[in-house]
Amino acid sequence: PAFFINGRLLPGAVPFAQFKTIIDEELNGTAAGTVERKTVGVGDLPVLGQEAAKVVVVEFSDYECPFCERHFTQVEGELKKEYIDSGKVKFYYRDFPLPQIHPGAQKGAEAARCAGDQGKYWEYHDLVFANQETIF
Repeated sequence: PAFFINGRLLPGAVPFAQFKTIIDEELNGTAAGTVERKTVGVGDLPVLGQEAAKVVVVEFSDYECPFCERHFTQVEGELKKEYIDSGKVKFYYRDFPLPQIHPGAQKGAEAARCAGDQGKYWEYHDLVFANQETIF
């Protein structure tokens, strides 16, 4: 997986502590002035959190990727509890299937969008990552 936190790249399935450091810098305005930022469009991506959140996290992820699953099981719950549910972070999920190494990822992403059309995007997202081994 890869993440952009207010445009700052954080690559890989990293521990919660690395997210916390960057998010807290963004919340406190203590990020170095030389931090490189990218503009990441969000369009109609699935989103959690409040509109007025000061920090925006965009995750690029693949439903079949074991590292993306590790992020889900080890970090996402803490992010949600500490930052998203408290209104500090708005969290977007961007499908980034890698079909050349994960043949089921594209269909997984398509199914996620179908679930979203039925108002069940996050339920699907959580179910797939919680059962990745048996699904793929």
